Amino acid sequence: MKKALAFLLFLLFLLLAWLAWGWYKDTVVCCEEETEPPVAVQYGPLIFDCGTDGVITNDLWPDKKQEILAARIEGKKLLLVAPY
Repeated sequence: MKKALAFLLFLLFLLLAWLAWGWYKDTVVCCEEETEPPVAVQYGPLIFDCGTDGVITNDLWPDKKQEILAARIEGKKLLLVAPY
């Protein structure tokens, strides 16, 4: 009787594991079909290079520089700090 009960419990465990794996594949694991194309990373006008002290600029920098200079206050200093 004990062996039959242990065998039945083992079969129930296997059934539970099989159903849990199916649920995991359907809901948790990343879906294989993507409906949206991946979003391209868009950088701002300033990109700070962590390896050097240099700054990388792009075509948005001249407009941003004019915006910063237009908001300048006499007697104040502006320090641009990289987000390291």
